[in-house]
Amino acid sequence: MANIVMPESMPEVKIEASSEEPVAPATPVKSKKRASNVTASGGDGDDSGIGPGPAKRSMTDKPATTPRLRKAPAKTPGRAIPRTMGECNEADRMLLSMRDAGKAWDEIKEAWEAATGEKVGRSTLPNRYTRLKANVM
Repeated sequence: MANIVMPESMPEVKIEASSEEPVAPATPVKSKKRASNVTASGGDGDDSGIGPGPAKRSMTDKPATTPRLRKAPAKTPGRAIPRTMGECNEADRMLLSMRDAGKAWDEIKEAWEAATGEKVGRSTLPNRYTRLKANVM
């Protein structure tokens, strides 16, 4: 191995062992809060009329729920749609014949309620007629 000779003109550097480890500087944290008197436009809030916005409500600030005013109607068992003309009852036959004769749904609805004693919704009889026609024909 060759001996390395250092020239005498170079100063000798001493490295001192330090017991303290270097500490990285802390990154400053910006505040996410905006001052309450500053508006979105950056003014002091006196002339723009735009405030900082509504405050967020916490879960404890939730208003009490009010009871429903209208209750859902009770479910009644529906009438089965017959698959053949032989299975049709008198009300279904009346529905088919009246609509085939070109009667209006309001007139058919009144006749249905008189025959069965059931009050039906606006789309019940047209839907029933369509299904009856599909099954019977």
